[in-house]
Amino acid sequence: MKKTFLISGLMVFGLSMLLPVTAPLFAADCQVIGGEIESETNLLKRQALARQGVVACPDDPRINFHYAYSLERFRQYREALKHYQQAAIHDPEFAASYFGMGDMYLQLGRPEDAVKAYEFGLALAPEAGRAQRSLAEARSRLQEQATGRHDDDVTSFAGLMGLEPEQEPDPEPVVEAVPQQEEPPKAVTHLLVYAAGAGGSIAGDVSQQVVEGEDGRKVTAEPEVGYQFVAWSDGRTDNPRVDSGVSRDVTVAAGFAPVVYTVTALTGPNGDIAGRGSQPVVHGGEVGFAVKPGAGYIASAEGSCDGYFDGDLYRIGSVTADCTVNFTFAAIRDEPEDAAGVSVDEVVVEAAVEAPGVEATAVEMASPEPSTAVSDKPLEGERLGDTWWRVQGSDGAGSITESATVGQKMEQGGRLGDTWLRPLPD
Repeated sequence: MKKTFLISGLMVFGLSMLLPVTAPLFAADCQVIGGEIESETNLLKRQALARQGVVACPDDPRINFHYAYSLERFRQYREALKHYQQAAIHDPEFAASYFGMGDMYLQLGRPEDAVKAYEFGLALAPEAGRAQRSLAEARSRLQEQATGRHDDDVTSFAGLMGLEPEQEPDPEPVVEAVPQQEEPPKAVTHLLVYAAGAGGSIAGDVSQQVVEGEDGRKVTAEPEVGYQFVAWSDGRTDNPRVDSGVSRDVTVAAGFAPVVYTVTALTGPNGDIAGRGSQPVVHGGEVGFAVKPGAGYIASAEGSCDGYFDGDLYRIGSVTADCTVNFTFAAIRDEPEDAAGVSVDEVVVEAAVEAPGVEATAVEMASPEPSTAVSDKPLEGERLGDTWWRVQGSDGAGSITESATVGQKMEQGGRLGDTWLRPLPD
């Protein structure tokens, strides 16, 4: 048994030699040192960093606290108590240091000192539920144990607070050998669970086991196309999210909502539309406007919305951004129904001025029969010489956009003055 214990001691010593040491990293800035200690998640590495931090910053209360906590996790209670006491000395309002002292006094069989430490810390932080439960346990132990029985090399709470003469404790080694029969300490962990509601998903580790007091890993709520992130089920709106200083289990869901755009419809005189003004439309949705031109007027639409006329209904489909549509109403001219008596040499083609190299008068047109008024024509286009020009606009008077030879044209017809003429079949 003796041989086994010696091997265990060597293992502990060897492990401490293998711990990463960040040598003269700790030179001046205690705040930076404290931050590096707090960001380290590996318990062994964190203890090594805290040990060096105490050397570099012996008067820093939080570095002493971190070192004491790491010693406590490895059951080095006497040494941990000293550094909890140092943390309280350098920051008398640091409530957690008194709670740490209370825990160590209990482990060392000093319930009377534990009661005093817990009571002092709770006077600073009365809402600390765990400390309240520990105080009740310390009082229970105090009733079971005769007062005055304690180790002389452990500083009492009264001595620490100047209520009795302080005794100089015997020097203690930094690392204590742990007997083989003792199981390694089990860290308290909490479970973090993240879920997504309809319209999105979670990027990252959705189920995390985190040591108490440590930080969880980052997760991101990612909305689907057409949705946006709103909030987590616990009311938080940060995204990405990191749960810091975990002290309990956490289960939350990300909430998403459809993206809503605004379609604005405007109208001029001589007509009306049903649904003018602004209308909300979800991503990819559709909206329609019933168009009502005044008597003798025809409607047209322009703007940033991508839509089309379907009879008297103007449809805008697959909305992916805010947009505006403007409806205007133009008068329909009273056109002659026949071209009889119109001389080809006298024809004026209104849109021909935009055809390169073609005169606006004396153009060669198709045979002027049969005919129909411009407002009634089913097809659009202009023939100038042997070239067929297609024009924009419902009344045939818009700008010329493209051309083809007469033999290539798919739509037949010609405009003579204010009359649209269909040529006779070949």
